Amino acid sequence: MSFLRDLLWIYLLILAARAILSWFPDLPPAGRKAFGFTYAATEPVLAPVRKMLPSTGPVDLSLTIVWLVILVLIEIL
Repeated sequence: MSFLRDLLWIYLLILAARAILSWFPDLPPAGRKAFGFTYAATEPVLAPVRKMLPSTGPVDLSLTIVWLVILVLIEIL
């Protein structure tokens, strides 16, 4: 179970990196590659959650929901 917990913690770090990198629209090439990686790693999870949530305008709550679910899973494991 500790392996799964470790994977969930790593995924949380990737989610955090995506959130932080999204605040900087004009990234240098290395930053764009990092954002591309975080986007590719997180979008398959965030997109279905985003579709289930009501529209909140420019605020995307899907990352927060996924973050909380992962924290709960970590506590359960």
